[in-house]
Amino acid sequence: TVKHVRQNFWPDFVSSAGVHAIGEILDGDPAYIAAYQNNSMNSVFNYPLFYAIDTAFNSTSASMSQVVSALNNNRIQFKDTTLLGNFISNHDNPRFESHVSDIALRKNALAMIYGVEGIPYIYYGQEQGYTGGADPANREALWLSGYDTQKEMYTYITTMNAIRGAAMNASSTYNNNQATIIGQDEHNLVIRKDPVISIVTNRGSKASNAGMSITNTGHSSTELLDAVSCTTYTTDSSGAFTASIKSGLPAVFIPSSQKGNLCGTTTAATTSSPASAGVREVAYSSFVLAGMISVIALCLF
Repeated sequence: TVKHVRQNFWPDFVSSAGVHAIGEILDGDPAYIAAYQNNSMNSVFNYPLFYAIDTAFNSTSASMSQVVSALNNNRIQFKDTTLLGNFISNHDNPRFESHVSDIALRKNALAMIYGVEGIPYIYYGQEQGYTGGADPANREALWLSGYDTQKEMYTYITTMNAIRGAAMNASSTYNNNQATIIGQDEHNLVIRKDPVISIVTNRGSKASNAGMSITNTGHSSTELLDAVSCTTYTTDSSGAFTASIKSGLPAVFIPSSQKGNLCGTTTAATTSSPASAGVREVAYSSFVLAGMISVIALCLF
């Protein structure tokens, strides 16, 4: 990986390549790996956030506070967090799905890497529900899946990509915006990255359905679409509304007027306004090939 080559080699290499370069430094210390983005290349894989997400969404008893801490620490250390490569699985670590079987936790972990700033990376096979552990078990043959486009995670990832595309079409600054945590408790985060509002939770699929009061959305008297459930909500004049969280699944809202092709048929939710507060990337989300290496077109061991 990148750290096995002297750091002062990379600036000239990246400049000569003339393309966006992202490096892998397998380390969770943001100060250590930030030095590579700050001094050597455009971007690095976001291992500090990876470790925080892996812990927070690994158990229904874990705390979301470590995810918030990782985001805050990254913003102190990195020169541009909007270019970091967000992921929950790759070729060098056991797949997230190898130790998390709950579909709601899997979906929330993915919603997390889409909801905050950075470039979301989907490791091949996640869309097929692959569960390989440590290398080489996490480098399964994709063709054995039959390239099934009806798999639940395939359609979910397709939806997440479509939300992202709609957000970029709606806002010319979407890729350059950092996310803001507008609601937080031990098990839930509400993330605002205009024009999108995301709710992620680690309560799991056995959690009871619940209402969540959301404020400070930036959308006054606006119909919002939860593109995960294809349910609409209308905010009050202050931008507040109450969202329904069902079966521990994430919710991702975008103004209905900006939804593009998302959710051909929608259902309106009946909600009341809450009395109090509740709790640059490039224009694509990449499917990472097996054995993806640290820098485009270079493999160093």
